[in-house]
Amino acid sequence: MKSTTDPSPLPPTAIRIGLVVLDPFCRTLCREEQRLHIEPKIFNVLWLMVHSPNLQVSREQLIEGIWQQRVVSDSVIHRVFSQLRKHFASLDDSQDYIQTIAKVGYRLVAKVERITPHTDTALRVAAASGPHAESQVQMEPAAAANLHQIESAARLAIHPAETKSRRNRYWQYRPFLLGIFMVSVFAAGYWLIASTERSTGADPTPFIQQYPLTSHQGSETHVSTDHSGQVQLYLQYNQADKAVLWRHQAGQHAQLLPELQGLRFAMLSPDGRQVVLVTHSEQPTVGCQVLLATLDTTPIGLKPLLNCPTDSHFRMQWRADSRGFYFRQRLDKTQPYSTFYLDVATGQPQQISLPAAYVTNGDLAAAPSPDHQQLAIAHYKTVTQTELQFWQVRGYQRQHTHLVDLAVRQLHWLDPDHLLLVTDKKVYRYHIPTQTHHLVLAEKGYINSLAVSPSRWFVGVSEQNTDILRVALPQSCAAGQRQAAFDAATPVVQSSKMDLLPRISPDGRSLAFLSDRMGVFNMWLKPLAADGQDLMASEAALPSAPAMQDFLRFSWAPDSGQIVYSQGDALYTQRIGHAAPELLLPASAKAHSANWAADGQSVIFGSTQSGDWQLWQYQPANQQLRQLTMDGGYSGYLLGDRLIYSKFNQPGLYQKKLGNAAESLLLADFSVINWLNWQIVGDELYYFKAGLGVMRYHLASGRQDCVFPESPGFVHQYSVQGSQLYFVNAHQVQGDIYWLVPPV
Repeated sequence: MKSTTDPSPLPPTAIRIGLVVLDPFCRTLCREEQRLHIEPKIFNVLWLMVHSPNLQVSREQLIEGIWQQRVVSDSVIHRVFSQLRKHFASLDDSQDYIQTIAKVGYRLVAKVERITPHTDTALRVAAASGPHAESQVQMEPAAAANLHQIESAARLAIHPAETKSRRNRYWQYRPFLLGIFMVSVFAAGYWLIASTERSTGADPTPFIQQYPLTSHQGSETHVSTDHSGQVQLYLQYNQADKAVLWRHQAGQHAQLLPELQGLRFAMLSPDGRQVVLVTHSEQPTVGCQVLLATLDTTPIGLKPLLNCPTDSHFRMQWRADSRGFYFRQRLDKTQPYSTFYLDVATGQPQQISLPAAYVTNGDLAAAPSPDHQQLAIAHYKTVTQTELQFWQVRGYQRQHTHLVDLAVRQLHWLDPDHLLLVTDKKVYRYHIPTQTHHLVLAEKGYINSLAVSPSRWFVGVSEQNTDILRVALPQSCAAGQRQAAFDAATPVVQSSKMDLLPRISPDGRSLAFLSDRMGVFNMWLKPLAADGQDLMASEAALPSAPAMQDFLRFSWAPDSGQIVYSQGDALYTQRIGHAAPELLLPASAKAHSANWAADGQSVIFGSTQSGDWQLWQYQPANQQLRQLTMDGGYSGYLLGDRLIYSKFNQPGLYQKKLGNAAESLLLADFSVINWLNWQIVGDELYYFKAGLGVMRYHLASGRQDCVFPESPGFVHQYSVQGSQLYFVNAHQVQGDIYWLVPPV
């Protein structure tokens, strides 16, 4: 039973609208055996309507609750409702579901009723049984999204003045928080230190002595501690990349739950009695699971808490009283991360925040105050800026926001006036009243986790380096030949840092790539011989390219004379041999994922400037800009008048003729992981398929085959020129955990 002192409402329920059931966790409309998946923006609009007074929304409510004060045209809103009407009509054409009210907005005219949560089969029963079935729905946490904040936006229509007053009211921050938080690592830096003690190096910070806590082979990550600072938990990855859970207490290290397979995450509760674990299984029926381990029982008790999407990087923070925790989650790579709260006693997750559907990152971290009255959320704004949101826990109302010029990855509430903000390699103390921060700790490697207690801090520092290899195509993708295919590759770029995203020029004479050799990611260039072989010339950073503190996409022009890329929402072109890049479009273009058209006369890029992700075309010669798609588009290539493109929020590769509104599905088995890593070379389209490798699709014949297998170390960042494939190979992660006395 839910505690009467917990202000969290019950988890959101399914909604029956006319003869159709809306499943908020899978984002589907259902009737009998029919199930229709709806896009995030359309779902958000529908969820806002069902929670609005009189089931009615105005344009102002839509801008506030869905587009979050972004300027959008009426045509964008009309298009959403047109698509929503089509969805309802495809399931039930016997009645109208949505009415347009002139100069007011839109209203649901079908009967709306809630379905109470209870069993995980009830949704199918409700959809199949029609409006008279009595059924209940089990919440599916792995698919939950877009609920609480939209309902809050709907409540603004009832008491807008009161809400505005609450937003402008200053609140008092609470006492010290023992924060325990981690960051899941994908392409992070790792560094192995062998000395018995160390300092933070040449950064302008006070000298801070650090002492090793671990000394295993491989990498130790995900450190957490209890409130006393006497017990720590961490993961150790061995040479086979298998994670093992360890506990450290009084100088002794003991392995826990050795039988647990696929371990990816662990965090100890402040009282030291419970551990949240995340496991990944290769079995589709199991997938990703969040478990709760009870350490004060023999044997250790394990209880499933919820399922989680496999491509959602789990991060969490315990309440100080160990009764629950906050975590972030997304449905898939097309969705932003939202913040959720899970009460350990009830096992019911609740969504707190609702980032806009077009945002690619969303929430980064969350930290509650010790008395659980306040919540701080770090929300992604740009590659160099983070929005700190301060929420009142009761009713989960957002009260204040601060903008900091840091790329925050982890968050801890340190004392009544301070937060700890953790970036990739540094820790800052943030003074809340004055909104200022200063550096307190700097590392040479990537900070994969930081755990704090009043007496000690624990920091996991690690590093990984990658190479760029070249191999002749095609290679066999047969299971028994995968290692042989990988062994046939030869190195082209090698360093002790991260070298990523290779892009070979069309003439095969230059290899462009990203590297963090200078501390942040910059674009680098390596000259090659006409046959693609290494000239033994050293790589060089493009001198004028801005520091790229986040992943980006760039593309060669067909004449191999320049590179187009987006940075900070602006669009640039860098001519080879020129000292400075040329600004093609300002940041207002919201430009991402740019490619040159096949004729070299225009650039195709994805943008949200119209409200949703669409493809746009820019012609530098006459400075003409036009929108190419109306039903979604993220990354595309233009071959004559044929546009081939992917979409931001759904799998599949699409095509259309310019000037023709109709689109068709070219390739259904095209995952969203190919957002940034697919290309067209002549008549051949290359993309990645998980479990197989790099696929080649012939545009003329429709025939496809696997040309290079997925293998250990292979990162699906690659480029094809002629019969050569350039790809990224990741080396094993290295890292250790250290402890230190908290800096003054």
